[in-house]
Amino acid sequence: VGRCADYVLKEREDVFNIFVKASMSFRLDRVVKEYGEDEKKAGDIILKNDKRRANYYSYHVGEKWTNLNNYDLVIRSDLTGIEKSVDCICAYLGKQ
Repeated sequence: VGRCADYVLKEREDVFNIFVKASMSFRLDRVVKEYGEDEKKAGDIILKNDKRRANYYSYHVGEKWTNLNNYDLVIRSDLTGIEKSVDCICAYLGKQ
């Protein structure tokens, strides 16, 4: 739902926390293809967004945003692809 949702909603039994990650090369390629950015700018955008997310999470929760133990499901979208990642999430949630 949003930043820190895994922490804010951790006591709820009807919540599933999902973290989607990918290699930097996959992320760079996606930003270049989807948003038309050049590779250097794409890298800067990714690093800036990651830093902003990490700082926000750390400030509000006091933990690392990338601590995968905070999530029920972790998906590597660079290995599965975007569509199969969506399929995997839907299957996990029982919404095929």
